[in-house]
Amino acid sequence: GIATINGMAFEIVGIKKAPPEDEISVFDKGGDIRVPKETYNKYFAGSKKVESLKITLKEGADVKASIKEIENTLNSIEGNRVEGKYQITDTSGIVKLLGGVLNTITMFIASVAGISLFIAGIGLMNMMYTSVSERTREIGIKRALGARKKDIRREFLIEGIVITIMGGIIGYILGIILANIISMYFKLVITPSLFTGLLAIGISIVIGLASSFIPARKAANANTVDILK
Repeated sequence: GIATINGMAFEIVGIKKAPPEDEISVFDKGGDIRVPKETYNKYFAGSKKVESLKITLKEGADVKASIKEIENTLNSIEGNRVEGKYQITDTSGIVKLLGGVLNTITMFIASVAGISLFIAGIGLMNMMYTSVSERTREIGIKRALGARKKDIRREFLIEGIVITIMGGIIGYILGIILANIISMYFKLVITPSLFTGLLAIGISIVIGLASSFIPARKAANANTVDILK
């Protein structure tokens, strides 16, 4: 087929395939005509026509009134308007919708993470109790050789913290790997954050302290005489 632009005939060599329905595009309204760069530079390089404008309103501005005013202003400039009318797309509704969806997903992930952390804390506490029970004689010997209660307590607290920090680091690395896989599949840009890594380690330390405190206190308060009988 042939398309006429500004009195010049161009051969139509193909028709762009419509995007899938699940791909949301705010500004792609269809009807675009694409030409090679060399052709554009040759025939349209001197054109002063503006294809689109992106306008950001001040916070608190009346969006509907602003859209109407912009439409009226643009459509009143006859000298700069070709056939048809200007079309304005308000993205605030889409932004709010996407924000709501992201907030829901974030809350769901946070809930799952919270439950997982609670279960992990209980598991660590049980593991530390088992460790204390299995090392009762070792604790008694250390106490008999002069180790103080706070030394025993500190030993088990550090052990619990080290375990949780290692778990936090491994989890952070696995999270980065999973994020990269998701970004490749959905064509998203996901950038690992140093703050997120530090937060993960901080939470790991808190869980380690909370889960190890009671077993560590039990180990520190064990009666040396009863242990070594």
